[in-house]
Amino acid sequence: MADPRLEMKFPERSLNQAVGIAAMCLQDEPAVRPLIGDVVAVLSFLAVAPPEEPVPAKLSAPNSPSE
Repeated sequence: MADPRLEMKFPERSLNQAVGIAAMCLQDEPAVRPLIGDVVAVLSFLAVAPPEEPVPAKLSAPNSPSE
């Protein structure tokens, strides 16, 4: 899924997390999709976080049971 010109010189964990976030955004039910502000925050974090730093555990979806 990554550009082959990167020659695997990127944090694989960050790629996997970005793909996971993208998958969350493609949910059929709008109520379970993450808020765009949450998506932007997590992607911004991935862009600047060192590979060993943990990423926020979850994105909150509107009307989710955790709210």
